[in-house]
Amino acid sequence: MDRVAPDVKVAVFIDFDNIRRSIEEQFEPSRVDIHRMLQAILDSTNGRIIVKRAYADWGYCRDYRSDLLDNATEPVQTFHLTQRGKNGADIRIAIDAMETALRHSEITHVAIVSGDSDFTPLVMKLRELGRHVIGLGVRANSSAYLAKACDAFIYYDDIVDRQWVNPRGTSGTSIVADPPRLIADAMDACGNVPVPLRDLRSAVEAACPGFLESQFGCGTFAAFLSRYGREIRLVADEAAGFIVCPTTLSAAMGLTWAEAYVDLAKSLPQPLTFSPLAERYRTVLRDLNFRHVPYVDRKAVLDTLFAMFRADHVEPVSLKEAKDRLHAWFEAERPGVPWESVNSTVYQLFYTWCFAFDSNEESDGKQRWDRRTSLHPDISTIDDLAKRCDKGIVRRLLESEREEIDPAALNEWLYDADPGMLPQVRELMDQSRAPYMSLGR
Repeated sequence: MDRVAPDVKVAVFIDFDNIRRSIEEQFEPSRVDIHRMLQAILDSTNGRIIVKRAYADWGYCRDYRSDLLDNATEPVQTFHLTQRGKNGADIRIAIDAMETALRHSEITHVAIVSGDSDFTPLVMKLRELGRHVIGLGVRANSSAYLAKACDAFIYYDDIVDRQWVNPRGTSGTSIVADPPRLIADAMDACGNVPVPLRDLRSAVEAACPGFLESQFGCGTFAAFLSRYGREIRLVADEAAGFIVCPTTLSAAMGLTWAEAYVDLAKSLPQPLTFSPLAERYRTVLRDLNFRHVPYVDRKAVLDTLFAMFRADHVEPVSLKEAKDRLHAWFEAERPGVPWESVNSTVYQLFYTWCFAFDSNEESDGKQRWDRRTSLHPDISTIDDLAKRCDKGIVRRLLESEREEIDPAALNEWLYDADPGMLPQVRELMDQSRAPYMSLGR
């Protein structure tokens, strides 16, 4: 056993609601493994944990009582403060973490278990006070800004045992005996032409359901390709991300790699670049839980979800179950629409009250995501669904911004700057400025 460094003392603050929701969305089984998280923090610091606190509305998480006792972790109650279920955990954690750092000079390390970008200022302030800050969160739900602000960031995905935790939508973890062959077959399925990284990943997952790059000690799919891809090359582009190309292609064309990539970039759809004002709106809306989704992806998700809820044979399900089905459908039928687009679009609908939840299940203590749901009664067409969601987003932006909203900049966020949609943006803004638009519950 490694010797514990006597001068390394750690305080751990767990945003339990945040990490629990992230794990429930990403893994099966979805139970939070508190012991593994604490052990990962111990392994990272080689020190001793002095403070262990977990923050949540424990009325909803009462089944974790034994886990807290087994790991000597203090539960801190944070009641839901808003109708949509947000609690005051982030504020309470910030206060407690700062108080601990200021009162207890012996604390050398602070661990924040959350992926919420709201903790970024706290992390920076703790580092100013001379504390070494470690973050821990689920990869798909952790803010890149938070991860960069920390001295070290541990991903929950990398510490769980893959023999019992599988990604949502997979029946098990496949064992890949010949990674180079898997990559070659996936490139062949893509036509052996240059493709965006995410398209190649979709081909790999289609050939090997349950594929995980972490099985091979790689933190990213790009790292996996760099290690095992014998006949491909990767080029990182700040706007488009990685492009994957067979090495034989540029040689056959008599082009250098740089020339081949330039020709490829001209043929690929160009990503939208936000204007400074639209980038500001993107930041504001992201902080309000509305992440930008390319319009073509967003429309595909809205159409599919509407059809799913309107199908006569579908029995009432919880929103969490509906989201899982939606992910499974896109993985099978439209793999070009990324997971993030599906997830973020559902969140947009949730936070603009596009769903009606079974009130009979509220008395059972179930959160909205776990209660049976349907589309809001005011929604009878796909156009109703899209407009209700867009109105809600526009209203939230209008409420947050002190200055007049620029329709063209907002059009960049909503409809990827499609000039034909500008009149609709203006109409949405006019409707949202009217006396309070009730979104219902």
